[in-house]
Amino acid sequence: MNKIMSLRHAAAAAIFVATLLPQGAQAGVKPRNAAERTVVGLLDMAFNQKKPAEAWQRYGGSYYKQHNPMAPDGKGAIIGLLSAWLPTVPNLRYDIKRIISDGEMVWVHSHVTTGSEDRGNAVVDIFRLEKGKVVEHWDVGTAVPEKSLNGNTMF
Repeated sequence: MNKIMSLRHAAAAAIFVATLLPQGAQAGVKPRNAAERTVVGLLDMAFNQKKPAEAWQRYGGSYYKQHNPMAPDGKGAIIGLLSAWLPTVPNLRYDIKRIISDGEMVWVHSHVTTGSEDRGNAVVDIFRLEKGKVVEHWDVGTAVPEKSLNGNTMF
C-alpha cells in the first residue's frame, strides 16, 4: 500500500512539475491562454523589444498599481521610468522560463540578464489583470550565483 501511495505521489509531483516547465515558444514558453499571452506580450515588448510605451498602451489597463518599492504607480510613471532606464541597459533580456496562471493572476519565472557575460537574476513577476489588461504587479528576484550549494540551477 505504501509503495502505491508513493507512486501516486511521485506521479502527481511529476504532473505538477510538467505544468511548470517551458513549453518552447518565443521567450521560452508558449502561453496557454489570453492572460498569459497578455503578460508575455507586455514583458517581451517592454523589455526585449525596448518599446515600453507601446507595450503599456497595448497590454496595460486603465490604471496600474505597482508593489515594487523601487517603481512608481501609474501607467505614465512606469512608461517614463522604463523609457529612461532601458537605454542604460541595451542588452537587457527577459528569458521567460515558466508561466502559470489562475484566471486573471499570472506568475512568470524568468532569467533576466544585461549581457552575455552576466549570470543575471532569477525573477518572479506576479501580475493581476482586469478585463484582460495588466493593472497590478509584484516581483521578487535574486542574483544567480556562480556556484550552487545543492548543484541545482535556479531555472
